[in-house]
Amino acid sequence: MSDLAPRRIELIAETVNLAHHDYFRCPIHLGRPVTTIAFGAVDAARPFLSHNPDLLRALLPYLEKRTPATTDDALTRVRRAIADRLRGQRPTVSAVGRDLAMSGRALQRLLHEQGTTFRRLLDEVRNEHARAYLADTGFTDGEVAFLLGFTDPTSFHRAFRGWNGVSPSAYRRRSVVET
Repeated sequence: MSDLAPRRIELIAETVNLAHHDYFRCPIHLGRPVTTIAFGAVDAARPFLSHNPDLLRALLPYLEKRTPATTDDALTRVRRAIADRLRGQRPTVSAVGRDLAMSGRALQRLLHEQGTTFRRLLDEVRNEHARAYLADTGFTDGEVAFLLGFTDPTSFHRAFRGWNGVSPSAYRRRSVVET
């Protein structure tokens, strides 16, 4: 039986100790948005029969940071993950779930337990960002629509009117008057 070895490692860090290359014996990519350890299918299917205290000490802070302490924290993290994925695309349940280290189905169960849905949170985040863009920037409605992941400005206009009862241009005018 061969040693368990990752295929590649991706780190948020910008630098790495040279000993890491010798220890892991695989490519290490730096400056990535998420830390990842990728194993081949055969290694991933193998049971982990032993306890590695060094690895556990290294992973615990990461796991604790991403484990929901309270309901509000979990929903806040989901909103933040949605917002991070908004830039020019519509976030999906599976993509946001991956960002939060869970399956799309697990994310849906979590949201159901909290009395909300992915769609509702997506709409809330999009509306918050839309109002900020309209009030604080000179972006056109088309640019705002793109930034929020809408396929076209018409869809954005319909959604914004449904959320706020006014068109984006009326909201922008009202925001200018209030400041």
